[in-house]
Amino acid sequence: MTKRKKSLLLAAGLLIISGSAIFNHYYPMTDFARGISMGIGVGIMILSFYRKRSAAA
Repeated sequence: MTKRKKSLLLAAGLLIISGSAIFNHYYPMTDFARGISMGIGVGIMILSFYRKRSAAA
């Protein structure tokens, strides 16, 4: 993964988490919806830190 793609995934994860928190502040969401949105945001952030290992030759 390129550095640009990793930065984009990290920003997207943060945006999803903060967006769901702001949305929840004004329009209360169910626990299920909050959990899904937080889980997707955290998953995308973890994906941005994932490092593909090179195959041992």
